[in-house]
Amino acid sequence: MPTTYPRIQVTVTPEVAEALASAKHQWPRAAKSELVANLIAMAHDSLDAERATRQAERRRAIAQTSGILVDAFPDGYLADLRSDWPA
Repeated sequence: MPTTYPRIQVTVTPEVAEALASAKHQWPRAAKSELVANLIAMAHDSLDAERATRQAERRRAIAQTSGILVDAFPDGYLADLRSDWPA
């Protein structure tokens, strides 16, 4: 099919052949190029979901540990520290 988009070649390794066979069960009427595009779209969605999960976990960890060291440094700590530095 004519297109203005760049094309790529994909070598059908055993892993790629296995993925294409699985995709063919999901989309039995699709051409190989469409199967590859569908697999890439699914992988992209999966990567985005994984990234969002990791980000949520980091934010949860930050929220859980936020403020736990609030009493570690007494009032005036920075002023005392800076008083030792030359002006």
